[in-house]
Amino acid sequence: MSLVVGGLALALVLHVGYGGQSGIGPIEVVRILTGQGSGIPGGETIVFDLRLARSLGALLVGAILGAAGTGFQAYFRNPLAEPYVIGVSSGAAAGGATAIFFGLGAIFAPWGIFIGAVLGALATLAFVTALAGKHVLGSQTRLLLSGVIVGGMLGGLVSALMVLSGQDSNRILGWLLGSLSNLQRVHLPILAVACVGLFAVLFRWSRELNVLALGDLVAQQSGANIRQVRGWVLYGGSVAVAMSVGLVGMIGFLGLIAPHLARLSTGPDVRKQLFASSVWGATLLLLADLAAVRTIRATELPVGAITAVLGAPLLLYLLTRRQSRNLS
Repeated sequence: MSLVVGGLALALVLHVGYGGQSGIGPIEVVRILTGQGSGIPGGETIVFDLRLARSLGALLVGAILGAAGTGFQAYFRNPLAEPYVIGVSSGAAAGGATAIFFGLGAIFAPWGIFIGAVLGALATLAFVTALAGKHVLGSQTRLLLSGVIVGGMLGGLVSALMVLSGQDSNRILGWLLGSLSNLQRVHLPILAVACVGLFAVLFRWSRELNVLALGDLVAQQSGANIRQVRGWVLYGGSVAVAMSVGLVGMIGFLGLIAPHLARLSTGPDVRKQLFASSVWGATLLLLADLAAVRTIRATELPVGAITAVLGAPLLLYLLTRRQSRNLS
């Protein structure tokens, strides 16, 4: 586990040192952070207000997605479950795209898109859980199917908004693909609250999540309140993820991959997985964003595209390795 934490520290240093195209290198960054000054006009502003804010924001967003992925996979007992699995991402995308389409993002800047995304995610989750029904035993499959159906419908709505928005379609598309370029220092407290709140919720219900691995009936016989587990885990994870989506857009695969990597080093205990998966999520997002900035000179790629391109092969490898181990 110490190697994983060391990898996060290294990724953070690399991101702060190289995560920009302003010409300020790692040496200048170290001088600024240690109070020695860099001699570059505006260097302190670039490092503290832009680079450091972006690096810490990436760390928090990655931690949120990794921890939420652990909670969702434990609840659904499905290694392919992720924070976006029940349509929350589609709801957040529809809410944010609606805010952009009607100009609310500019009117209520910098929180218009954020508010639209959170409200869209919460409304979608409420609708999906209503479709799944109040009976919680065996409700995971109904939740998943309802989420897929509602997510497909909302995806069509987002596509329609992009067509109708004209020139603003590029802005909607850029936000949907995910980008950390708009992160500011004012956003960090929001992400910190979301991250701490999510950890508190998941750790509080970690024992019940561990028992759920044995099945709903066994969990109920052991005294676990499955209804409360579903409410707290799903709503807590969805709210935290929606807050991150509202600020940086949709970043896929991190919530899938980080829990798999965490289980390799910690085993099946959800309490241990939470910390490990958050560290993995933060590390992967920092490295992905560094690649997004540095792959093509003077051009920043969508970080969501980077995580998808690199994450899909890694996830296939992890799943294949797990299947091979089970067969052996």
